[in-house]
Order: sequence, then C-alpha cells, then structure tokens
Amino acid sequence: MSRARIPFICPPLREQTISVLHECGAKIRALEPFGAEVTGLNLRDPLDGVTVTTLQHEMSLRGFVCFRQQGVLTAEEQVSASKLWGGKEIHTTHSNHFASPHPDVFRLSNDPLHGIPDVGPQWHNDGSFLPRVFSHVGYHIVSVPAKG
Repeated sequence: MSRARIPFICPPLREQTISVLHECGAKIRALEPFGAEVTGLNLRDPLDGVTVTTLQHEMSLRGFVCFRQQGVLTAEEQVSASKLWGGKEIHTTHSNHFASPHPDVFRLSNDPLHGIPDVGPQWHNDGSFLPRVFSHVGYHIVSVPAKG
C-alpha cells in the first residue's frame, strides 16, 4: 500500500535566516512537511540576540527546529538552552524520576531504571492542558529506540 505524500506546508527559508546562521558557522535546512534542522551551532555557546530572534521566528513558522550534533548535554546545559526560547523561563509540570539530574529535566525512557516509561502513548503537545500554553518545549533526545 502506498502512502500519500504530505505536502510541504512551510514557506521557503528566508535569506536573512540563512545569512544570520552562516555568520555563526551554522546551516539550516527545511524539513518536510514542516520543521527545520540546524547544524554547526553549539547550544553550549552564548548566542547573540539576533540569532535567537531569528531562530524563534523559524520555530514559529515551522513548528519545531532540531539542533543536530549537540552530543550529550549536561542537565544545566539543557536547561540553559531551553531558556533561550519563548518566555526565557522554565515551567515544569511533571514529577521527576530518581535518575533525573535536575528538577527541571523530565527524564523519559523505555527502561524504568533510566526514566519514566509509557508517557504520552499518543501524540500530544506538552503544556497544552494549561491556561497559558507553553510557547516552546525543549527536548534533548540522547538515543532513539529502534522502533516505535
């Protein structure tokens, strides 16, 4: 059975975005049908306001942006990177797993020894149940399961 191709729903990348990221030594690539991938930008390094604003704009147009090649971030690095976007603050709604290295890091895993399993068995947007929905959600994916 063939699957219908989902049409690309985002506008083309803006030249300004490409230029701003090029100045940082980074590249951006549109993903289909939505989203974008950024490479060459280290989220551990300080980002200037123009770069942050440019990336936030792309997030608003595309739904999400993946920052590839970050390696494994420490908990503090993940929290700092998450504070770059939106309201510049962290709002945690979940309980913590005993292995979580930081109170604002919600640790998920298929293995209950490493994180909380079976969270959100269907697609959802974190924070969508709150009166003030999150403007941005940061995920640090260390490993991806072979299937599922």
